[in-house]
Amino acid sequence: MKKTKSKVHWLQLVIPPYIIFVGIGLMILFLKMSVENPAEKLSMGTWLFVGSFASFGIFFLLWPIRYYKVLIITEEYLIIRYPLVGKELKYHNHEIIKWYEHINIGSYNYQYKTFHFQTNDNKIFMFSDYEFRNYQELILLIISKNKNEYINKLHNLKKFFILFTISSTITFLIIYITLKIALK
Repeated sequence: MKKTKSKVHWLQLVIPPYIIFVGIGLMILFLKMSVENPAEKLSMGTWLFVGSFASFGIFFLLWPIRYYKVLIITEEYLIIRYPLVGKELKYHNHEIIKWYEHINIGSYNYQYKTFHFQTNDNKIFMFSDYEFRNYQELILLIISKNKNEYINKLHNLKKFFILFTISSTITFLIIYITLKIALK
């Protein structure tokens, strides 16, 4: 029985920490400046700029915690494991009803592929070639057992907006509470 497990790509390990440290670091720096020198108030535009960077930092901290996944594919089933939240989904091959591969253009004309597949419970899952080193091996195992049918690549925007709203709310509360307490 052939069994394939996904292997994390190095980009997934390197890029998010930089965004996290820059975003949260800027927020801490500006909060420290405001607390140490309350006479020099920062403009609303400055706080929006810092808040957006901090929100992206918190977003990139929450995203891998919630959506980091490990795929295990065998001849009979597909397991999607979310180890950081302790969730596991198991689908037999006949429960995957369709798949589609999109070619996307990222920054600087970099092309990357995203693979989307839908299960019989109407859940759509996605993974990309920059997410897993053995992307091609994973999709070949799914493609061989199911039919190719179009799946919209924007199906995961709802997850993105919910998580970004949560991270923006956390950032706003941290800034608001810190300034409220420190500037009394």
